[in-house]
Amino acid sequence: YILESGFDIPTSSDDIEHAMEEFRRLYAPDVLQNLDDSDLLTALFYSMGDNTNSLCYYLERNKECRELFGAIGVYSNYSFGLFQDKKTGIWKSGAPRKPEELEENEALVLGKKIRDALVTGVKIIESSELSSIESYEKLDADLMEALGKEFYTSGWVHKYFSIICFDKLSGFHSPEWQYHVLRALNIQPSSFYYGRTGQISMVQNHAGWY
Repeated sequence: YILESGFDIPTSSDDIEHAMEEFRRLYAPDVLQNLDDSDLLTALFYSMGDNTNSLCYYLERNKECRELFGAIGVYSNYSFGLFQDKKTGIWKSGAPRKPEELEENEALVLGKKIRDALVTGVKIIESSELSSIESYEKLDADLMEALGKEFYTSGWVHKYFSIICFDKLSGFHSPEWQYHVLRALNIQPSSFYYGRTGQISMVQNHAGWY
């Protein structure tokens, strides 16, 4: 269809590659792994002071990142698993209706756990041979086991994975958009989160698109 009808992509591949390189420079797994304890919380999560260089802010609010790599539809800072209340300075986790207040040492332990999940997830994705829906559904099970059921389907986590592993995952982070895109392509959606992102990714790779 594209070869016959044409389709103008508004962003050049050079722009996308430059943005991916910059993202990796700032937030690649080895960068996250080497963060000092004194820097880890502010480097990754919303905290008091300037947040513009934190990973969570970049994924959610950086204009270029949103335009090139998709929005994640975060409705609360609780979605990131950890944040610092700007008014009180207290670190919080949990959910809006069931908040948990953490001492800074407890926040650091949780922050490391989330950081390690990001690093581990990338290793699993990069080491997986992903060429069929079955292989993506196996990836879904592998990530769920390693990261936890609720965490591994988080939109911001998927967005992080999709930028680092752009050739293996799609840029559609919500289940609703995954279903919409696949049905628009007349493809029966997988019942697994990473199965669906894999179906879209295989189309992208077949077409030679990001």
